[in-house]
Amino acid sequence: MDFLKLVLFLYMIRDATSFCGSDPSGIKVTTKSAKSIHVAWDTTKTNCGYTITGYKVYFNSLSPVKNYKYKDVSGASTNNVEISPFVAGFSYNIFVKAVTAIGIVSNPTSINYTHPHARPSYAPSNIHASVQEETSLTICWDALNVFTKNGDIKGYKIYYRGPGLTGTNSANILGEANRQYTITGLKPNSTYQFIVQVINDVGPGPYSAFIPIHTMPPLHVMQKI
Repeated sequence: MDFLKLVLFLYMIRDATSFCGSDPSGIKVTTKSAKSIHVAWDTTKTNCGYTITGYKVYFNSLSPVKNYKYKDVSGASTNNVEISPFVAGFSYNIFVKAVTAIGIVSNPTSINYTHPHARPSYAPSNIHASVQEETSLTICWDALNVFTKNGDIKGYKIYYRGPGLTGTNSANILGEANRQYTITGLKPNSTYQFIVQVINDVGPGPYSAFIPIHTMPPLHVMQKI
């Protein structure tokens, strides 16, 4: 008798990942916010030989960065959950597995979902002059990382003001890789202030802080020093 119990036990363990006739079906994903989604599923067709205790909702990022995560949901009758954080512009594979006391289902039906693009989360950082001359400055900045650009970068807008200029001037720079701009016609030995803003396919992101940058003094002044 003990031998028969052992065989039955081993058989149950062997089939622990295939005890359900089907996984939760009818998976639906709706966007809740810039960083969250709502996942719902149909539990009526889940046919298990054991009592369901809950579900695991998997949301695997496929591109541009691969990342694998899941969220535990308690209760056999629970059929929806809100999940965060999600990254704008990222593509995900989402599926739900039923959970019992002895295991989870192994072959769920999945759907692909791309989180909607949004405006960039941050302004460019490390704004500085790569070239400083008497009457010109070449301004450079760092690109946003893949988690903060939130879409396809179309370019940048630079704002600047200072001596000899009327109000605040601006210029548009096209292309994500073009991260520098040269301003000419400036006064020597003067401080100018710069703001840089990134623009993606949804719209402009936040402004950077004003960054002060100084032109070089005239050569004869430097020679006296």
